[in-house]
Parts: sequence; structure tokens; C-alpha cells
Amino acid sequence: MATTKTDPKLALAANGAKKNKVYEGLTREQLIQAYRFMYTSRRIDDREILLKRQQKIYFQMSGAGHEAIGVAAGLALKPGYDWFYPYYRDRALCLALGVKPYEMFLQGVGAANDPSSGGRQMPSHWSYPNLHIVTQSSPTGSQILQAVGCAEGGRYFTRHAKAAPVPDSKFYDYRQFKNVTFQGDEISYVSLGDGTSSEGEFWEAMNAAALGKLPVIFCVEDNGYAISVPVEVQTAGGSISRLVSGLSTCMAKAFASLSLRLRKVGGMSSPPLRVAAIPITACSGATDRPWPKAMVTVLSSPQCLGTIGSALSGNSVRSRSSWPIFFKYA
Repeated sequence: MATTKTDPKLALAANGAKKNKVYEGLTREQLIQAYRFMYTSRRIDDREILLKRQQKIYFQMSGAGHEAIGVAAGLALKPGYDWFYPYYRDRALCLALGVKPYEMFLQGVGAANDPSSGGRQMPSHWSYPNLHIVTQSSPTGSQILQAVGCAEGGRYFTRHAKAAPVPDSKFYDYRQFKNVTFQGDEISYVSLGDGTSSEGEFWEAMNAAALGKLPVIFCVEDNGYAISVPVEVQTAGGSISRLVSGLSTCMAKAFASLSLRLRKVGGMSSPPLRVAAIPITACSGATDRPWPKAMVTVLSSPQCLGTIGSALSGNSVRSRSSWPIFFKYA
């Protein structure tokens, strides 16, 4: 008896398109997009390291090991709508928001046509007004209070809409130099390292944001070291998540509703599928438009693996490897 072979692809076409598989709530296309941003970020880092060794650039701040959490935030939030106060390891975040690799290289070499600062600031000091990426200063932590102020400003303009338009006046007004725009449900995102969470600015900002129930996301990218100091020596209890969870309990009792959410997400760059999916899922849940019932959200990423150190100018292998041995036998 003759048999007829059927092409499985034709059979699928006849029975309808195959359903897209999802992983941690993400489609294949979303995962590929996330991995592409992660890979691009790492390759830019690698190229800048080569340029540094060739003395074509004079400083390099690596985001290696921090790619997944940055891409997750970039894909979950809205560029040019939400506000971003990144720190120097957020290369992947900026790529996901729409920054071009060429623009990053212009900043690396200090070119005059660098869109961030015209070559006047150090590399990895991101500034792209059209994407709402706000420039930061070199002292770590200076961006945290600014992010809280931005969130509070959005709330003020929502409640006092007449304060936003530029008044018809012959006198000078700061809004003549920059238009004031607000959406009413924008989110303010700020990122920092675990070492910066020991600074006063972090706790001032946390307290102000929790008291005001402002729509702020604090992303603590914990790679286990503050420059060369291990987290168990830098942070009480060895975990910023534990300290922040106590503040969450206090706020819940004070307001009878939880105004601070804590989410621990992975941030390291391999294996790519899982670390790309889980942070995006967590960030998506954290960025549910909380207005007007706003919530402060802390994304603690304790799995970032900073492989280069604070900067390429230092020696992370020598400074970091000695710490665990010292504290083990001291």
C-alpha cells in the first residue's frame, strides 16, 4: 500500500500558525531583542578596553556583568516619557532606551560632537534629553535625590496644571529656557551600586520618596563590592535588601498600605535566557503605572558580576581577591 509523506511545515501551515512559545512571560522575539542589547553592551565595553590599551581613550567605566538588569529596565519603561537617572554602569540601559553605540564611542574618545556633553565630561556620564536620560555628576549618589525631586515635580504639575505653561510676562522666567512637560503617570528611575547605598543621599531619598509615596524605582545593582570593599564589610548584614525591607515594614504600618515594594532580581549576564527574562518580568511588574496610588519600588539586583572593577584604571583582581582571605584569617 502506497503511503504519502507529509511535510510537517506544510501541515503546520494548514492547521494554523504555531503558537509562539513564551519563557517567563516573554516571547522569542523579546528574548532575542534583550540578548542583542546585552551582547552589544558587552562588545562596546570590549572595544573600549582595547582603545584604552592603545591610548586612544583615557578612561573606561565598564558595565560588564550588569547588562541584564539594565536591559530589563529599558524595555519595561518608556524612553522620552519616564525619567532616567542612571549611573556609570548603565550602558545596557541606555542602549535599550535608544542610544546608539556610535554616540557612546564619541563620548569615550571625548569628541566635540559627543551628544552627552560635547566631550567635556568623563565617559559613561549619560545625558540624552530627548530620551529623558538626565546627566549625572561624577560623585556617586548625587543622582538619587534628583530622581526623587523629579518624581515630586511631576506630582506637583499634575495637581497644579497651571504652573506648567510659560506665563506671558516681560520678566525672565526659567521656563523660557526649557519647556516644562509632564505626563501625569511618569515614573522616575534611578540606579546605583551597592556601595552608594551606604551614603546619606540614598537614605534621604528613600525616606522622602516613601513619605510622599512617589513613583520612584530605586535599582541597586549589587555586584558584591563597593570599589574594592566586599559587601559584608560595606553594608550592615551584608544585604541592602534586608535593610530596606525594614523600612518597608515601617511605611506599611504608618500608612496602612504598603508604599514600598522590594523585588530581588538577577542582574548577571549569563546564562542569557534566564537572566534576560526574569529581570524583565520583575521590572514589568514594578512599572505598573502606579499613579495616583504611587508606590516606591526597590529593585535589588544581587547577582551582578562586575568583572572589570570600578574602572579600567584600577586592578580589580589584586584589590578584590585579597579581601576574602584577609577577613577569613584576621
